[in-house]
Amino acid sequence: MTDLVEPQQPETSTTQQYKDASEHFAEALRNKKTDEFSSNSPYAACLFPILKALGWKNVERELVEALPHFAEEIDLVDLRNILVNIGYDSSPLSTQLNQLKAELYPSIFITAANKVYVLISHENNEIKYFDAQTEKIVTSPAKDLGIPGVAYLFTDKHASHGMPSSSDISANWFGDLTERFRKLIFHLFGMTFVINIVALLVPIFIMVIYDKVIGTRSLDSLPMLLSGVAILIITDLILRFLRAKILGAVAGRMDYLIGVETFKKLLHLPPINTERSTVAAQLAQLKQFDSVRDFFTGSNASIVLELPFVFLFLVVIAVLSGPIAFIPLFMIFAYIVAGLLLIPKINRKISRSGKARTNKQTKDVNSNILGAKRNQGQ
Repeated sequence: MTDLVEPQQPETSTTQQYKDASEHFAEALRNKKTDEFSSNSPYAACLFPILKALGWKNVERELVEALPHFAEEIDLVDLRNILVNIGYDSSPLSTQLNQLKAELYPSIFITAANKVYVLISHENNEIKYFDAQTEKIVTSPAKDLGIPGVAYLFTDKHASHGMPSSSDISANWFGDLTERFRKLIFHLFGMTFVINIVALLVPIFIMVIYDKVIGTRSLDSLPMLLSGVAILIITDLILRFLRAKILGAVAGRMDYLIGVETFKKLLHLPPINTERSTVAAQLAQLKQFDSVRDFFTGSNASIVLELPFVFLFLVVIAVLSGPIAFIPLFMIFAYIVAGLLLIPKINRKISRSGKARTNKQTKDVNSNILGAKRNQGQ
């Protein structure tokens, strides 16, 4: 009696997609077949042409390490993250394809129909570009390419490819990171403004109900007023949910980017600065950056967003109640004075708390290392 042989199961689509997204790049690099690289994703097909146009000639290992892990498909965000990890920042510009200045080449251009092109050069009234849909290099007259869309312009932040100058190291790298989220921050302030307007309109609606419905015993307008209040409350809940979602996304991105940038700065420090500190102490210092993520995910970010609109409430109170607005103004002044008096003491407490937290984390790491060594010895 012969044994039955079970048929081999085909690879799942997720595994195959992951292979296409990440391992496909690495395989092309290992086999020196970047010019023959092909992909179902137009953004993935753009990677090698844009790197070649940018003149990137660094080690292959750095590019492999910059590839996204466990990514099912390469999209625009993944492509920009890969390029920024190897030293090329990008910024969007809404324009027409043939109106982009030649000195801004090479760039990636995405049309309104979501077609992706790598703009290579603009010479003699002709534009040379890589068509990510057909994966071919095309040269066309500039006058025939009046296509609206968004161009992503690239800036080489590490011209020496991994060995930045001292001015780069001392630059305001945290400010550069926050600049990437400028549009999202403006959107958050806009959403917060609408939320505060809704918060002001709800009590005004209640005042109208007391004055126009209860006072005059007119119930005809009550359903309309209640419908308006319900719409405002639903709008407020939706906007607060969207704001929390955006803050969570910003917190995740900031946590990742700050960790990467911090580790880069540590690698560029002189050896004497790192050899004097233990591994546990260095890990504890890196752990301190968790406070940035906690700021965006906690209530502090909401407080910062709400703070500028306090004056809006004060103006409304002054319009409706007159001199009563001086009471919250006095309380704000009292809080400012109390804060100025307590800030030195609070800073000392924060410094002591940070040192204690660092010592605690150092002891935890050292105990884990000692436990691992004992287990190996046994």
